[in-house]
Amino acid sequence: MFVSGVAEANVQVLDPIPPGSAATWTYAPHDPCVGTRTWGEVLSPFDGSSAIRAFMAGCGSTCGSYFVSKEFNFGSPVDRQSAKVEFDGDFDLLGVISHNRAQASFGFFSGATDVGWVRVGYDRFGEALNVPAGTRATGRWQVGMTSLSGDPDRVRVILHVRSCMGGNGQVTVDNLALDGGEPLPPTTTLTFRPGPGANNGSDEGSETAGKDTWDWHTDDDPYRATLNLGSHSLLAHWNSTCNGWHARSYLQFDVSSLPTAADVTSVKLKLYMKLGGSYGAEPPTSTFVVQRVTVPWNEMTLTWNTRPPVSPSVEASVTLPSSGNPGFLNFAEIDITNLYKSWRDESQPNYGFAISRSNAVCENGNYYYFWSSDNEEADKRPALVITHLAEPEDTTAPEMSVPNQINAEATSGAGATVGYVASALDDVDGAVAVSCEPASGSTFPLGTTTVTCEATDAAGNTASASFDVAVVDTTPPVLTMPGDVTAAATGAGGAAVSFSATASDSVDASVDVACVPASGSMFPIGTTTVSCTATDDSGNSAAGSFSVQVNVTLDAVEALIRSWISNGGVANSVIVKLRHGSLGAFENELRAISGKWLTPAQAAELLVLASYL
Repeated sequence: MFVSGVAEANVQVLDPIPPGSAATWTYAPHDPCVGTRTWGEVLSPFDGSSAIRAFMAGCGSTCGSYFVSKEFNFGSPVDRQSAKVEFDGDFDLLGVISHNRAQASFGFFSGATDVGWVRVGYDRFGEALNVPAGTRATGRWQVGMTSLSGDPDRVRVILHVRSCMGGNGQVTVDNLALDGGEPLPPTTTLTFRPGPGANNGSDEGSETAGKDTWDWHTDDDPYRATLNLGSHSLLAHWNSTCNGWHARSYLQFDVSSLPTAADVTSVKLKLYMKLGGSYGAEPPTSTFVVQRVTVPWNEMTLTWNTRPPVSPSVEASVTLPSSGNPGFLNFAEIDITNLYKSWRDESQPNYGFAISRSNAVCENGNYYYFWSSDNEEADKRPALVITHLAEPEDTTAPEMSVPNQINAEATSGAGATVGYVASALDDVDGAVAVSCEPASGSTFPLGTTTVTCEATDAAGNTASASFDVAVVDTTPPVLTMPGDVTAAATGAGGAAVSFSATASDSVDASVDVACVPASGSMFPIGTTTVSCTATDDSGNSAAGSFSVQVNVTLDAVEALIRSWISNGGVANSVIVKLRHGSLGAFENELRAISGKWLTPAQAAELLVLASYL
């Protein structure tokens, strides 16, 4: 255990608790000498440094020893697998001959737990570090702390100087330091306590359904060996030497959804026990042992006669006082960490375990009960108290994924219905629900609307993201126009022609249509193109055209002549010239009656019309 060339970068010097306080030193003699010689003198001063020093003088044939101790603080819990305590030791064992015994020991305790010792000098149990008695050993020493328990951020160091047959020695331990210890990962504890099962043999233990029973045998009543006790509220235990009363319990926990073997640091079986006796010989203590069950079993069919085999190896045990009435009525814990890990890493099948009393006495009114999973006192049912590595604190928000800007065409005056996909992925929780406003599938109005999305993981970390939805109207109206229009001229100026042109739009309720020439205009004789345009509120336009053909007909001219000439004979004469004569003859006829039956303007207009025939 001698260490040389220690890397100082990995060494943390320990501070006293409290720093510089001599009050933390404690010392006491052990096996005092007989006679007048003084031994166990503690060297002074105690100046609050990290040094521990002690002097011892033997007493002839009497062995004497001396303890000095002090607590030190690591500052934080340490990883027991890697931590070591180092110190400089000066072990000066003076005046000790080889056949006598002298020993200086430097040890570590956490609470009452022995962590490790360095022994220097000759000892009847062997030589430690090969340092002969009567010599001096100086150097840097190291003690591993693998077995450290209790409060892992404090340690009590004890110096023990011991000698027989006149030996004496002086020991100084200084420069105490912690080497290589890493901070312990954070842990958390959960209690797994299933309640009553279906009690019909169908359940094999689960998060909610417990599985436990017990068997029973007595010499005086073979019937008890056939009893099934799977729905009993208690689990009994007997191991009698006088009347054949024997009982042990069987428990099985479904651990498939519990922390993994790698994450578990401790698993305690927690049982509520009532132990004691009413009369007769009572054992001063009761030792209960846990053994692995090796085959499947059913809590509603198990009896003494059908009990499953168990492994001969004892997995865990606990010893409790049981004399009195009751001798023990409280919770007891049994460490089954290794058993649990073998189930979770599947190195052993999980058929549960049996609990029995290993110490045998004459059972004469004694009782040894555990509360079962069927007990009405829910907080006293069997439980596993599991200490496991805590999940690292989750401070990272989910990663959001939202669309880029969405452009949508309006389908009505309300806008457009727009669907989209937004998602979030968390390092711990995986996919996380996303809430967006406005939601996907909403109707978005014309213009630009900002959608804001949020996602929150189980640890409360929230991520947000946004994107725009732009609803536009780029669709022109639908223009509806008449086909080409034909009209008869009503005069030399043509004819007044009316028509209907309309437009509809997917967004605007009404759209005006402008036509040139407008409906009702006087269209000249011949063909005129009418151009129409419809424009919606967004500026989208639709355009189209049609033609208006104004024609001169013989019937129309004849009707005009009759409407203007009131004398029927004169009118007939003019019509005959129009139908059968030449344009010149018609013109002469008009001149003849102009100013009499026709106004000059009327005569001129009829002449123009006749020219189109």
